[in-house]
Amino acid sequence: ARREGDAANCEVTPLVGDFAGHSQALEEGNQIYADETNGIIAKVGNAFQLIKESSDPLINPDDLWMEDGAHSSYIGSYLAAAILFAEITNKTPAGAMSADGLTSLETFYLQSVAAQIAGPF
Repeated sequence: ARREGDAANCEVTPLVGDFAGHSQALEEGNQIYADETNGIIAKVGNAFQLIKESSDPLINPDDLWMEDGAHSSYIGSYLAAAILFAEITNKTPAGAMSADGLTSLETFYLQSVAAQIAGPF
């Protein structure tokens, strides 16, 4: 979801006016496709929201998005990949490969958030 929601569509769909509502709308829409295809939803938005609502996040929540507030940054993409890994393998991402540019503490934090959202394993 967009970091600040989707202001351009807020008049038509008020729910999408902030990050939480935009995440909810996307998840509900994606659930329709998952139900039709017997698929699953990787709850990346839930992980972003967990970090965004954390009282003491190790990573600045704004750093999950690129400057446009609509696309995942390198950090946000790593978090998404950790969740996808967990959903596809049904294994915790804790201890998985790190990414260049992330400290070991940041990597552990993102893997822990992903495990919390995608688990239990």
